[in-house]
Amino acid sequence: MDSVSFISYCLEQAQIRLIGTCEDLTQEEVLGGSPYANNVGVILWHVTRAEDNLVPRLENGSAFWAVGMRSLASPWMRRIQLIG
Repeated sequence: MDSVSFISYCLEQAQIRLIGTCEDLTQEEVLGGSPYANNVGVILWHVTRAEDNLVPRLENGSAFWAVGMRSLASPWMRRIQLIG
């Protein structure tokens, strides 16, 4: 197994376990938390963004945020003045 296949396999396994762990969380559990730490929702967002940045690099591509979101979210991006 080459390194790209190994990393892809590890990411797939991590995603399976993450989904299995989080699928029964309530909205209060996802958004609640401690004033001293990020809530589960923020942590999941960071995990998703990290994976979105890592996987395309392994495949010599670009992250979805850098490519796909420009066309999908352009009205939203215009509204918050990220694009003209």
